[in-house]
Amino acid sequence: MMKLLPNGSTMKQLGKQSMLNQKT
Repeated sequence: MMKLLPNGSTMKQLGKQSMLNQKT
């Protein structure tokens, strides 16, 4: 798993992926 970057870009990516995974 990728570590959370200081800019929060990774967090946003993971959040989007989680939302999509949960929806499907």
